[in-house]
Amino acid sequence: MMARVVRAGALICAAVVLAACGGDTAPAPPASPARPNLRDTAPPALAGVESSLQERIRTSHASLTAAQRAKADGIELARAYAEVGKLLMAAELYDQAEAYLVNASLLEPDAIAWPYLLAHAYRLSFKAEQAIARLEQVLRRAPDHVPALVWLGIMHIDNGRADLAEPLLTKAVSLDPRSAAAHFELGKAALAAGDTARAVTELEAALAADPGADGVHYALAMAYRARGEEQRAAAHLRLWRDERVYPVDPLMAEITELLKTAVVYEIRGTKAMDDRKWEEAAALFREGLKVAPRDATLHQNLGTALYLMGDAGGAEAEFAEAVRLQPGYARALFSLGLLMEERGRDQDAIDHFTRAVASEPTMVNARMSLANALRRSGKLEASAAAYAEIVEIDPAASDARFGRAMALVRLRRFAEARTVLEDAVRIHPDQPGLVHALARLLAAAPDDAVRDGARALAIMQSLEKTTAPSVAVIETTAMALAETGRFAEAVTRQQQAIAMAKAARRPDIAAHLSDTLRRYESGLASRTPWRDDDPVHFPRTTPSR
Repeated sequence: MMARVVRAGALICAAVVLAACGGDTAPAPPASPARPNLRDTAPPALAGVESSLQERIRTSHASLTAAQRAKADGIELARAYAEVGKLLMAAELYDQAEAYLVNASLLEPDAIAWPYLLAHAYRLSFKAEQAIARLEQVLRRAPDHVPALVWLGIMHIDNGRADLAEPLLTKAVSLDPRSAAAHFELGKAALAAGDTARAVTELEAALAADPGADGVHYALAMAYRARGEEQRAAAHLRLWRDERVYPVDPLMAEITELLKTAVVYEIRGTKAMDDRKWEEAAALFREGLKVAPRDATLHQNLGTALYLMGDAGGAEAEFAEAVRLQPGYARALFSLGLLMEERGRDQDAIDHFTRAVASEPTMVNARMSLANALRRSGKLEASAAAYAEIVEIDPAASDARFGRAMALVRLRRFAEARTVLEDAVRIHPDQPGLVHALARLLAAAPDDAVRDGARALAIMQSLEKTTAPSVAVIETTAMALAETGRFAEAVTRQQQAIAMAKAARRPDIAAHLSDTLRRYESGLASRTPWRDDDPVHFPRTTPSR
């Protein structure tokens, strides 16, 4: 610093002397633009970063150092700083990226990319004020930059300033009506303000713009619930995933695409899976495992791709490796359980499902598979309890209500089963399977206090108007007719069911139906709503994503 002061003083003295002496002196050359005061950028600390990424960052930093030594021009040097900053962001080293992106912004002040990425570095390191300031800087230079408008709106909403967010998001929608994130944030703000009509409009627009934006469903469910539309609310809750809705953001996408890391391979492999390109997905996941062989998620994803390719043995090996690397990995445990179930090894399936649920208690699909496996295995009390726990977690889980009712039927707790089915029908009146099950129980339960033949018949007469004829539906109608004393009609319906079973080449079903037919011909109603070997008591799932 002192040397800089001395040099400045000498230049001032020389200028005074020249002015005093006068004379013919050559004019001074134009001064070159002064370099801004840049931040110090020590070599990054890379402990814990993947080796391939470390190498890229070190190489990029070496290029920056070479540009500094060669006294590169401002634009070239800005790009060199920015490249290191982007790589550090890709490594999630946001605090270290800051200095590099600040320098890039200073050296190339007309570029919006560097302050925009810097805003995200601040956002991702929870420095909201700095992030907001940088986004505002971007918008001063590029007022129509939609991602900046949306992100600034999001940050204002997160800070409780919906009043500042709304004009930004409204402008974003006017510039890009397909911005799901902008519609989503406007819908959230409207919901918070109690304007449920606008909330529904904006949130439905978000889904229309991006049907895969799963994060919208929770807010939309709350909006419909506030309007008293419980069925719509329940439908959206079933679709909700705990994900935020992010704007389309090319500059941030570039960060993700910078490196062929395990994460990038996972993203690309998952997209290939979405496109049903199983072999391509498997190849991508394998490439990712070359970079990160201990990545449990990649092993899980590779296992899923292999299963979908028909390689169940290879899938099992990958799922098992995922669990070895991460013993509490619920998704891999669940996948192993599904494979065991498919092979008829129910006890092994139960063990894996139990471990999955213990690791991730809110994993409803694992709980459902566990409850089903317990019921198939005759562990009916445990099964009924497991279904009840699912309903506590997700009241909209109609399949859990049905499963619990069937477990209670096997336990001969018919009154409880009726209550469960009546609640299920009340909550899900549009699900014919639940309505049908209730009618069958009312028609043929061995418990006199549970049966109600007239109600069962009314239900079936209504159901037959809206559903395609089937052996099971006709059989239940015959049960209801017999229970109300209309045996001749019951015989006719039962004969129809038998003919349909024979036409479908199911002599086993036809034989059971013939046994019941003889009861009706003798003037006796059915007292067996479901046989103990009825397929309804042996629910199965298949491995999938």
